[in-house]
Amino acid sequence: MRVLAAVAFCLFMCAGLSLAGDNKQLAIDKEAFHTARKAAAVKTWDAAIEMLDEVKLSKIDDTDVIEYVVYSKLCARTASALGVNRKSNPDSPTDVVTKIDWQTLIANLSAKALRDPAGVLKLLNDARKVYNGLETYQKLDSTLVQRYGRK
Repeated sequence: MRVLAAVAFCLFMCAGLSLAGDNKQLAIDKEAFHTARKAAAVKTWDAAIEMLDEVKLSKIDDTDVIEYVVYSKLCARTASALGVNRKSNPDSPTDVVTKIDWQTLIANLSAKALRDPAGVLKLLNDARKVYNGLETYQKLDSTLVQRYGRK
């Protein structure tokens, strides 16, 4: 009977440690999600990229948060390279296109084409990925807000 009580006590203690670890991981995942959401509201693309680069993907367990952060990084880098105005509405392709800084876009594409012709194709491919991923990103944002709340 004492052995059974000791085993039960050990299991209880291990479960408590596991929950503490789960809470710590939950906090890490939550902070990563909120950092990505904050990056969407900063004034410049460079500031957003810097903030997103601080998120360590290797420490995140929640695959939805990883996907959210990776997509956020792709959006920020692509928008910066294309000269997208920070105040444009990402849900409206028309608004994005009308607010593009065309001089920046042409200068970036020209410079990239001279340095790295394949880089231009990658940039255009990234732009397509951003456009095609908007709906999934919005659903993911909604799911993660329900899971981790707004900050």
